[in-house]
Amino acid sequence: FFSPLRTMAMWLGEPYGPPDAEQLADPYESQVGGLAKLPEWAAGDFNPKRVSCGVCGYPMYLLLQAYCPYDDLERIFLVYACNTGACMAQPTKSWQAWRLQRPVPEERKDEKTDEEEQEEEEEEEDAAKGGEMVVKGTACGPASADDDEDESPGALPVGLPPSTPFTLPCFALDLFEEPAKEVPMVDLAAEMRKMEEINANTDPGIKVDDLEDVHREIPQFQEDHVFNSFQNRLQRCPRQVVRWGINGKPLFISEEGRPSTPRLPPCDVCGCNRVMELQLMPTLVFFCKPYEHLHEGVLKGDEGLDFGTVTVYSCAAMCRGATVSPEYIHVQPPPKE
Repeated sequence: FFSPLRTMAMWLGEPYGPPDAEQLADPYESQVGGLAKLPEWAAGDFNPKRVSCGVCGYPMYLLLQAYCPYDDLERIFLVYACNTGACMAQPTKSWQAWRLQRPVPEERKDEKTDEEEQEEEEEEEDAAKGGEMVVKGTACGPASADDDEDESPGALPVGLPPSTPFTLPCFALDLFEEPAKEVPMVDLAAEMRKMEEINANTDPGIKVDDLEDVHREIPQFQEDHVFNSFQNRLQRCPRQVVRWGINGKPLFISEEGRPSTPRLPPCDVCGCNRVMELQLMPTLVFFCKPYEHLHEGVLKGDEGLDFGTVTVYSCAAMCRGATVSPEYIHVQPPPKE
């Protein structure tokens, strides 16, 4: 098992509105939906128009373009899917993930990374606001005073409408490090008084064994710990649509459909093992509404693509000699109701 990569912090991507003209032309700006933006150095090796579904043959929709640099490498990931619900039953043919990559050229080595720029911005905001930490444009902190006054705190962002067939609304992404878990203060004395009241009102005829028997006999009441963990983690930033953490731990929505790491296929280019790179959250479906942007030829009643989570596993060696590489994508279905 080859894993020279350090495990990086988990970063989140949250849609905040339509990209401006400059962002629409910049391949290093991350987005969900819209059309792929190829850098000049990869345009000759990858053609988005040839990305088609292996089931129905129709062009795939771009779900994510993410700039994911690592050390001395420029890396751009493109995630595509067929917007046909019937094709979702064959995820290996209806989903694709591609990595575009090159060494950072000399003229770009002095440019600051997104992480460095964010650290500087946070330090400046911290100093300007007397030490109060504010994360602008996210659901993880209070809104900044610089935010538009006419936008209510709970208002959902609106993306750029599709301009061509086989595209989804386009959203620019606000990227930030996942906030640490907040531990609420607990009044131990009050909690102990509650437990005393519960114990005093409990029927003495009920035994622990009786409760365990009921729990076994009514399986629908049993907790889904994986789903509960997913919900709790998502609450740190409910609007996140993508998670980026090289060699990180995926956040699965349920026990069903989780991949077995030892069984992940090796890299198609060099044969090395793969590690987690990106993960798409089901909130992406909520924002992009693929069911409203179905293409001609989709059968009546088909509601388009849907998923629980989508995890992209990339080459642990990063195939430094390859400009364009396919990566493994695992699609976890939505949890059953």
